[in-house]
Amino acid sequence: MSALHIVLYKNHSAFNRLDKVLTDPIPFEVQIKGTLTHENPVFVLTRGDNDYFVGYNFLYCQELDAYYNARITVLQGGLAQISCNIDPSSFKGQIRGLNAFVERQEFVNNPYINDGLLPVAQGSIIDAIDVGAVGNSTSTMYLTCIGGIEQDNGVL
Repeated sequence: MSALHIVLYKNHSAFNRLDKVLTDPIPFEVQIKGTLTHENPVFVLTRGDNDYFVGYNFLYCQELDAYYNARITVLQGGLAQISCNIDPSSFKGQIRGLNAFVERQEFVNNPYINDGLLPVAQGSIIDAIDVGAVGNSTSTMYLTCIGGIEQDNGVL
C-alpha cells in the first residue's frame, strides 16, 4: 500500500464525547509500520518542521475514513511513530442511529424497572385492559393485556 494521508489535531474533549473539539490541524503523508489494521494502526512520518508535536493527540486518516486517539513517539533520524486506537466518533452516525432500551441513565430513571438500585414498594395491583381485535377475514383474535404495578399503602 502506498502512503496514507492523515491530519493531526489537538483534541480538547473528553474521550467519551462524540463531537470532539479539534484544533491546530496539520496534514501529513505517512507510511504504515507493520500490518495495517483499522482499529489500531501504527504510522511513521518525517517530523519536518513540527519536531515535537506537543499537545497533538488525535488524528483522522482519509483512506481509512476513521478518527483515532494518537500517541506520538519521537524516533531517531527525524522520524516519529504514531500509535493509534480507533475513537468512537468514527461511528457517531451509527451510534446516534441506534434504538436502545436504556435501563439506567445519568439523570432520568424509570421507577417501574427493578434494577436492584431503587427500592421497590410492597403490594401489587393487577389490571386487565382490552386491547381489541387483531386479524383478517379468516381469523380474528381478541387480546387482553394484563400487567402488574407495585403499590405501597394504596398509593401508586
